[in-house]
Amino acid sequence: MELQMAVDIVLSGGESQPLGKDQLDGVFGQCQLLCEGEQSRGRGRKEAAAPKTKSFCSVRYGTANMIHFCNLVTTTQFASMNIAIIGMVNHTDQSNQSNVSTKRHPGAAADIRGMNFSALPAFWPRWAPPLERTQLSTIGLSGTTMGNFIVVIGGGFLCESPGWPSIFYIFGGIGCVFSIIWFSVVHDDPMKHPFISDSEREYIISSLAEQVKKTIAK
Repeated sequence: MELQMAVDIVLSGGESQPLGKDQLDGVFGQCQLLCEGEQSRGRGRKEAAAPKTKSFCSVRYGTANMIHFCNLVTTTQFASMNIAIIGMVNHTDQSNQSNVSTKRHPGAAADIRGMNFSALPAFWPRWAPPLERTQLSTIGLSGTTMGNFIVVIGGGFLCESPGWPSIFYIFGGIGCVFSIIWFSVVHDDPMKHPFISDSEREYIISSLAEQVKKTIAK
């Protein structure tokens, strides 16, 4: 509107005679300045309309850290046997009677981490905005590397003192306590989470809706 008014005002004085080069340059300069002003105001309105949330202080990043710790705990529990078996052999008295069962139990050696990895591809599309999905997924999956690091460093000390059974009690106890926190804090859908703020919920939903629109447009 301001652009049209400026053009009308400048041109209204020259209806009876054609405009000179200097006048045309002046009109062009005013139009350019007004166009830049309109574009900057439009960007400001869009930024003000978009909900802003603190990234690392948000529920979605807290959930990513919970998944990180979950993968850490399950990895330490799975790898504990590899560390403790050395202590079992070195600290168990030899006996003439074998107490080792040779019967195989199907599924006994299954990796419990597979449940986490198969569930995450269905979890993050509901929680992670498209531009943050890679970062959030990486935070969660990095718990497996950290879990291997901790069990290799700490498992040997636990087997020496207080003894190899402690490695199962400690990591198993941590997993039991963490499972209670997990079921209380982590939810499948941000719409059902009791602690998420309205601005963050709106940000997640609007980001996912924008992704759907772009997918349909293609």
